[in-house]
Amino acid sequence: MNAVPPRRFFYGWVIAAVCALGIACSFSVLVVTITPIFAGPLSRAMGWSLPQIYEGALVAGLCGVLTAPFIGALCDRFGARRIVLISFVIEILVLGSFGYLTASLLGYWLRYGALAMLCMGTTQVAFSRIISSWFNRRLGLAIGVALAGVGVGGFIWSLLLQRLIDLYGWRDAYFGLALLIACVTLPLLWLLLRDAPASMGLHIDGDQSSSKADEAARSAAGMTLREAVATRQYRLMAITWFLMGLSLQGAQLHVVPLLISRGVSAQLAAQTQAMMLITIILGRLSSGLLLDRLFAPRVAQGFILAPIIGIASLTLGASGTLAVLSAMCIGLAVGGESDVIAYLVRRYFGLKQYSRIYGSFFSFFGAGSAIGPAATAWAVAHVSAGYGTVLWFHVGTLMLTALLLFGFQNYSRDQ
Repeated sequence: MNAVPPRRFFYGWVIAAVCALGIACSFSVLVVTITPIFAGPLSRAMGWSLPQIYEGALVAGLCGVLTAPFIGALCDRFGARRIVLISFVIEILVLGSFGYLTASLLGYWLRYGALAMLCMGTTQVAFSRIISSWFNRRLGLAIGVALAGVGVGGFIWSLLLQRLIDLYGWRDAYFGLALLIACVTLPLLWLLLRDAPASMGLHIDGDQSSSKADEAARSAAGMTLREAVATRQYRLMAITWFLMGLSLQGAQLHVVPLLISRGVSAQLAAQTQAMMLITIILGRLSSGLLLDRLFAPRVAQGFILAPIIGIASLTLGASGTLAVLSAMCIGLAVGGESDVIAYLVRRYFGLKQYSRIYGSFFSFFGAGSAIGPAATAWAVAHVSAGYGTVLWFHVGTLMLTALLLFGFQNYSRDQ
């Protein structure tokens, strides 16, 4: 009887872990994390209002709408690794410049705009392309591992930056953030990240029976962005994820100021945000496992239930442990829904222009994510005199997205 050779470890899982590290330090994660953490110190130091501070995230989101498809095109043409490394160098410089902020709101907003315009290559737009080139059969889990970096980064940065602010002040906290990314993240990405398994003489999924011709055909298969936009499925996805970003981020970015407005200390509010963001890891990994086994839109609908419950609970006045659990429900959905976008782009539209198409959906989700927090801050200040009315709006919007998901068509797992 011939012995079965032991299965070798597939380097693709190293790629997934490195992508998680990169995403944890991406500008999209940092905007969500640092905006509420620095809001109090900047308001006291500069005299800015909460809506003015949150308009920085709005600027970043709207600028990201313009740049995500363009960066996707560069990743498809030149390789994602090169774009990732260049983008991180620029991000480090921009983050460091926040330490030199003056009382000019324009300078603050321009820095947020620079993060979106020049650092889009640090986000899922580039890293999802790499993951989709390394995996097919276990694509859902691999995407879940990589995008778990959102939760890891959010958790670490929430606690670390609040601690740095308490010890050294907000200016040095910005410098410390830039220094950590320069000394840890950038070198590891340069050493370990690779665009595709062929660059190391490997095959997709580690499958030795796969031929180079088969893998080349798979990489070339699928739709162009122009062809995808012409489909009903594309348009339905665009509407669904715009609304999802609007309400999920509109609620998530206001957990800290909401709790502080109810008498919770800044440190405890930051810890609650950290718990919410660490729950994103659970959402990423669990949704990744489910995506490889179940119809992805049904997975998304299941995860939407959690924030509906969590936001409703906060609206009804949840405090203490219940407030933490409610925030974690929001984090669970943020963790699950982004996985679904990356997965469905591969299944519906293929790899031919994956980054361009994913970048366009990133723009729709990002536009909603930008408008949601800023609109929420404006509504709290000028309309509802509190969070109650606007949070009920977010609950209703999430219910609508759950209904839209029933319209998604079937797909092939061989795409």
